[in-house]
Amino acid sequence: MKKLYLLRHAKSSWDDSSIPDYERDLNDRGRREAKKMGEYFLEKNIIPDMIICSPSKRTRETYKLVVSELGKIIQTIFEDNIYEASISDIFDAISVVPKEVDSLLIIGHNPGMEDALEKITNIPGIIDKFGTCSLAELEVDIQKWGDLYKTSAKLTNFVSPKTL
Repeated sequence: MKKLYLLRHAKSSWDDSSIPDYERDLNDRGRREAKKMGEYFLEKNIIPDMIICSPSKRTRETYKLVVSELGKIIQTIFEDNIYEASISDIFDAISVVPKEVDSLLIIGHNPGMEDALEKITNIPGIIDKFGTCSLAELEVDIQKWGDLYKTSAKLTNFVSPKTL
């Protein structure tokens, strides 16, 4: 059984509308919530073998705040296709993960995270809202990540900063 975690980036700043979307950073609430999510990871002993993260500024900042709570170096790939990703972009990124990786964290954006969750579980509308800094925890019975599209995963937990 493999574990897949889908994390949406924390709340970003809209203070300066001249900043391109890709370059927006987190606002104060987003930083607090990302740190809180990192504490949740530590408390629940969620230490992924590998992370695939969108390279946008807000996802990198979310990544740094979450991982800094774990105190471990985790193999991380900043994948351009996770920014503004479609379901197939997310599946493509997951499909090339080595089979030795038992737990994988994807840090990305909506609607990609929510769409991927529905596709991976094969349950439309499985959650009300995939809010900022929310985490979907899934179990999937596969031997290699490339087989993810052939099966459906089980959503074992869904948490948001408001529920922590």
